[in-house]
Amino acid sequence: MIRLSSPSVGFNGERILHPTTLTRNFAIKNGDSNEAMIARVKEGDRHVVFNCHGFPASPPNKAYLAIGQMLFEDNVDACFPWMRISTLRIIWLAACNIGGSGLPFCKKLAKTTGCYVVTNTGPSLDRAVKLGTIEDNYAAMPSYIKPSGEMIARDEFMALGSSLGFSRI
Repeated sequence: MIRLSSPSVGFNGERILHPTTLTRNFAIKNGDSNEAMIARVKEGDRHVVFNCHGFPASPPNKAYLAIGQMLFEDNVDACFPWMRISTLRIIWLAACNIGGSGLPFCKKLAKTTGCYVVTNTGPSLDRAVKLGTIEDNYAAMPSYIKPSGEMIARDEFMALGSSLGFSRI
């Protein structure tokens, strides 16, 4: 498990069984505006968790997060307002399979927002967790991406926990 510092924001997709239990949590329905979802993140927030289904690229289809109007590499620029939130540090993608063929999407999300992005290459667990925590999906072969879009090793990323506002428990 990973404990996130507060305040943290959870966006829960429609087909998720166990919603996040962070400082603020939102149920995002299919078709809800991406812009309205993105506007819910405010100065002071440290983490954003997308708790939704993720789909890898499978030509001709591109990788995407199944939340709201869907987030693709082509429309991830909608997240640019987060670049101006000086306190926002990490975007956690609790979504299956997006970190493999969807890595270009994840890297663009990091560069667009100026945040670290944590994503999974394999299946993610959808289970209830304690208040203020998320699953450490190490078995899902996570990838860690710097705000520059460059990859960072797990050990190096985990060593940044205190400065980025998270801890392993």
